[in-house]
Amino acid sequence: MGRNKGVQSSKFNLVAFLDSDDIWLPHHLVTCAETISKNPSAIGAFGDFEYIDRQSKKRRSELRCARFDAIEFSKGLCVMDSLIHPSRLVIVRPAIEATLFDERIPGCEDWLLTAQLLTKGQILPTHKRTVLMRQSLDGTFGQTSKLNKSIELAALLVIDSGLPELVSVPPWRVLATGKLQCAYIDYLAANKLSGILNLLRSIRINAKVVSWRRFWIILLRLVIPTGIAKAFRKSVKVRH
Repeated sequence: MGRNKGVQSSKFNLVAFLDSDDIWLPHHLVTCAETISKNPSAIGAFGDFEYIDRQSKKRRSELRCARFDAIEFSKGLCVMDSLIHPSRLVIVRPAIEATLFDERIPGCEDWLLTAQLLTKGQILPTHKRTVLMRQSLDGTFGQTSKLNKSIELAALLVIDSGLPELVSVPPWRVLATGKLQCAYIDYLAANKLSGILNLLRSIRINAKVVSWRRFWIILLRLVIPTGIAKAFRKSVKVRH
């Protein structure tokens, strides 16, 4: 994996990542580095971001609230509520060298990496918008079966990382979250039957998922297709 080779070839104390279709604003690296330097216990920092389309037109902002709770953030990460894309991250090199991206789970390596890093120290927000990210429905999301397998394995590896236990998130919540994410990927790919089966599998893990807002949102989207699914299907037809 190119990211791992980059980390292994790095020489300086901080490591940052930038996907080819994302954009750093000029102050991104400085802002993250300053956040780390002001917090000796931090092993990394991440900037807020704004989605842009293929023509680099702004779509919507994703800003975190001013108050940051490290425990709540880690709990959210365990259930995929506070994922951090690598283009937003700046990490202290010793921490990332000891972890690296897991090549067995394409499309989910970001989730596992962040969970593993959070067992080593804090990753803090800069509270400043420093990254522009292109929201794309192609790439890994075009291989739904492969991605769903990655999600299932990643959920097990996140549990093995020890983070859920550290922040008192029961393993079943991580596993159920993985199944719901599989169902969402199926929705994007218009695989209605597979999506419903994944929702049923999440219930088998623990029936409490039916009380989750996320469960009902995905179910409704599977039953009533929206513009997102249509846009995805159109992009797949164009590519093939």
